[in-house]
Amino acid sequence: GGCFGRHVFHKIFYEEVKKVLLKEKDWGSRSPPKPLDLDDILKNAATAGGETKSAEGLAKENLSSSSEASPRLRDQKVLGLDENVKEFLSTTRRFITERKDMMGSATFDKDDDIAMDFVAATANLRMHIYGIPTLSRFAVKGIAGNIIHAIATTNAMAAGLVVMEGIKVLTAGGKDKLKPKGAWIGDRGNIIQFQGLEEPSKQCVVCGDAQMTIVVHRKVFTLDKLYGVLNQKLGMIEPSVNTLGGRYWGVKEENDEEGLAKYLKDIFQDGEQLSIEDDAQDFSFNLLLSFDDLDEKKHPAGFVLTTSDEELQKAKEKPNLERLGMKASTGKKRSAPGGPNASNDGDAAPASKKLRSDAIVLT
Repeated sequence: GGCFGRHVFHKIFYEEVKKVLLKEKDWGSRSPPKPLDLDDILKNAATAGGETKSAEGLAKENLSSSSEASPRLRDQKVLGLDENVKEFLSTTRRFITERKDMMGSATFDKDDDIAMDFVAATANLRMHIYGIPTLSRFAVKGIAGNIIHAIATTNAMAAGLVVMEGIKVLTAGGKDKLKPKGAWIGDRGNIIQFQGLEEPSKQCVVCGDAQMTIVVHRKVFTLDKLYGVLNQKLGMIEPSVNTLGGRYWGVKEENDEEGLAKYLKDIFQDGEQLSIEDDAQDFSFNLLLSFDDLDEKKHPAGFVLTTSDEELQKAKEKPNLERLGMKASTGKKRSAPGGPNASNDGDAAPASKKLRSDAIVLT
């Protein structure tokens, strides 16, 4: 195993580098690569402590120290040239002695210690040859395994907190004992900070009673732009557009280019309510549509999206709302047919659905 490792080292880190130097003699402002002479490196490492040791002895010594060292300290340490050489030789020896049947067919796995040690040592030796600052095993693992450590760690913490809340829900024994709370994950001080949940916002169309209104420029706003607003401004994933009267447009992909290019004024009536649904997030709400000749300087996007009472009142003063089951004076929906306050003037507009109580809402 030791002889094989030495031959591989000499071939890759000395002979191949020499060939590169011969092929490209003019390096200009760049530093040329430096071939690694294994004998010289091992000789210097063996005599550094005042006693001479063989290459085989150095490899075995490194194997023993690697297994005894704390994994955390070992992963964070940036090794020197002689240490990376020892790591290379020891991992080669381990692979030949422990996995001889996998020679020529082994694949890399970042969670395989032998494979990761070999890749980290080899990568650092190549860095040394080309004058690149070397890295710790932890950093090399992040690159080779395509790991973004900060995100992975935060995701793991968030998953743990979700599980803890789930256990609390299952063991609470009743709503009176259950006091769910939110948690913030920071990067300093108290990493996890808990906070009580806020009350439902009355200005939210999902958890409150607010009515959302969109006022659009009658001459420029198309169906395609409406889908864009739902995606970009409201954070919907697969918005579906329908009317309370039963007309169906569905998701954007169900419409052709000609349909998406149509102006909303040619499809819907002024003051009409649209039923907006998102199956990907399992929620829906009603959107009140109003047309106006908006000032292009004040509203360059061609629309105003709001839940404010002032804008809502302007839209609800449209005469068409009487026909749609809305009272222009108050903006309240009429009761369903057969209800205690039912009216003979027309059917009630269906109430908008609410988001499931077990979902997470940002308002």
